[in-house]
Amino acid sequence: MIIIYSIIALIALPLLIALFIKKEYHVQRQIILNKNKSDVFHYLKFLKNHEAFSPWSELDPKMERSFTGTDGQRGFILRWESNQKQVGIGEQEIANVIPENRLEYKFRFYKPFKALKDTGYLQLSEIEQGTTKVVWGFDGKLNYPGNIVSLFMNFDNMIGDSFEKGLSNLKEIFEK
Repeated sequence: MIIIYSIIALIALPLLIALFIKKEYHVQRQIILNKNKSDVFHYLKFLKNHEAFSPWSELDPKMERSFTGTDGQRGFILRWESNQKQVGIGEQEIANVIPENRLEYKFRFYKPFKALKDTGYLQLSEIEQGTTKVVWGFDGKLNYPGNIVSLFMNFDNMIGDSFEKGLSNLKEIFEK
């Protein structure tokens, strides 16, 4: 009987713990570019340009991409498919374009995990003439009981490190 209770406790304990772990997470990084905000915005609003600075493109230069809609406009979808586990299969859709200031995205990840309601953004602000701050952010959600993995994975570091690499690549593009 002790063995049965022990097994039940081993199964129930993680499920109980997961009830008290937050499901949402937020990641954000920023960089200052020596470039006019208008030029930076005009470049970033086109998802096809993201390939040049995306750290995920570096992980799999052979990933397959397809596009639907008009790039730079709301509703444009970039779909990617990669055999690399860190890249996987998913879609990025332009959800909102606030001219010269902000781009908002919807993400749908299918592999290696499924997440259909994550969002991201690129926020631009002018520091002074010819200097632009770019903030790259992402908001994700882990459904119960899968949110227990957040005890073992630091999403801020995982995604944040990729954002820092991508922003560094973006700086190289604009300041070469």
